[in-house]
Order: sequence, then structure tokens, then C-alpha cells
Amino acid sequence: LNASKSEGDWSANLLYVSQTMTNNDVDGDATTAMGLDLSYAMMGGDLNLNVSYNTVTGAINALDGTTMDDMDMNSIGATYNVNESMSINASQTTYGDGGFRILGSNMGVDATTSWMTNGNMGFLNPNDKNLTIGGAYNMGDFNLGVNMNTVTNDDNEDYERNVMTASLGYSMSDNAGLSIMYATDNNGTDTDVTYTWLTLTVTP
Repeated sequence: LNASKSEGDWSANLLYVSQTMTNNDVDGDATTAMGLDLSYAMMGGDLNLNVSYNTVTGAINALDGTTMDDMDMNSIGATYNVNESMSINASQTTYGDGGFRILGSNMGVDATTSWMTNGNMGFLNPNDKNLTIGGAYNMGDFNLGVNMNTVTNDDNEDYERNVMTASLGYSMSDNAGLSIMYATDNNGTDTDVTYTWLTLTVTP
């Protein structure tokens, strides 16, 4: 169930999902998930504020059929349009004691797998906090974007994960585009792993 409402500078979107899972001969009760996104435009649309609240209740462990802890993930962020070509953004995402993940999303529970299959960091660990700072620049047919992520954990003061993503896109025509994305991720260790994607998009 998805519902949205916009009025003036405000907009809201509510998503509710109920699903059952059968895996390894384990029948689970319904797992429910809810996401609420709010956004507000200020300064004539130059500054946009966003808040997201997400929960999962009744998730079933597919291995033993036990009910997992309730999960939640919340974020708050802002994007400022410096001019018509340039914008900067900052956000903070926090995970609760039970972490957060939901089947059917484009986020993986393992960092390496998520980078290789989804091209993103994936779901974080319980009590992780991710601070993201980035920017984007439009140069006509070219688009450049960079984001720096610093992940810490409220239960482990020594943990720090650093992730950087950079992308460059080129619009070759009205129906074709080429992009390259580069990412580095130390996954909480002293060694960075790098990933690179080259994507050609053609729209008939």
C-alpha cells in the first residue's frame, strides 16, 4: 500500500508492506514494514529538507523460524542548490538495536555482495550511524557526483567504515547515455576495496 500527498512546500509518502516467507520448510507469520518520507522545500526551493522513518516488525529467521527483533532505520538530510548547476548534500542515517533489512529491496546484507549485485553499500549493522556529505555538478551533457560516507557504531567506539563514491555521466543523445561509477570501501578495516562500473543506457 502506497499513499502520497503534496501541498505547497510539503510532500509526504507512506509505504506499507506485508509479506510472508517460506524457506527451508519454515513457514513464517506475516512480516510488516512501514516507511514514511517527509520533505520540505525552503528558500524558494533552493534548500530541501528530508526525513525518513522505517520499521520492520515480525521478521522471521529463515533458519530456525524464530521471530527476530523489531528493526528500524531513520535518516535526516538536506540538499542545497548552490546554483542551477551545483548542489551539495548532507545526511545522517541511524540503525536501531535490531538493525534493518527487508526482502525484495535493492540493498544487500553483505557489503561485498551488495556492491557487486546492487552497486551500493548495502544495509548497515545494528546501531550503525552513517554520516554522508556530497555534491553534484551539472555541466551540460556531463554530470558529476561525489559522496563521502563515514559509518560509526554506538556500541563500538573503535569501529569506523569509510566509503567514497564518485560518478560521471555523459548524455550522448536524447536516448543514449554513458556513465562510470567508482567506489572505495574499507568495510571497517585498514584496507580499501575498489569497485568500478561502466554503464551504457539506451532508451528506444
